[in-house]
Amino acid sequence: MDRYGALLSAMSRAEVDYVVIGGLAVGANGYVRATKDVDIVIPRDPDNSRRLAEMLVEMGAVRPDDSPIPESMPDGERFLRARTPLGVLDVLPDGEPPLDYATMRARAHRTTIDDTSVWVIDLATLVTLKLIADRPEDRRDLEQLRLAHGELPRPLIDPRDLDS
Repeated sequence: MDRYGALLSAMSRAEVDYVVIGGLAVGANGYVRATKDVDIVIPRDPDNSRRLAEMLVEMGAVRPDDSPIPESMPDGERFLRARTPLGVLDVLPDGEPPLDYATMRARAHRTTIDDTSVWVIDLATLVTLKLIADRPEDRRDLEQLRLAHGELPRPLIDPRDLDS
């Protein structure tokens, strides 16, 4: 099991509810590539946030500036980057429909990453997030996913609508 698999396994053992997005989701949706971190979205749920925070504190995770993880974080409303012994974990805030945790989770598919069963966003949600982020790596991911799947699904929302 690689370190990201170990991190996912630790979250599952801690009974943290999350859905995988980012590079691991790209791999689970057909284009396997290296990634620098594990990206997840969690619901706005105080009990879930507490379980995640306890797990992070127990494993000695810190913020990028080496400060401790505050007990009030993560809360599903703010971005949190945690450096753990198992790699970097980015916890993204719960968004507005259709990019909220509940919708992502309802659309997600179950897959196994390094022996850990996890929920991963579906291809249409992934395409939407990649179009919104629109970084060079996101454009590369979309091109590789196009090669893997042919025509990609329509995004859930038009990213241009977010500019207004």
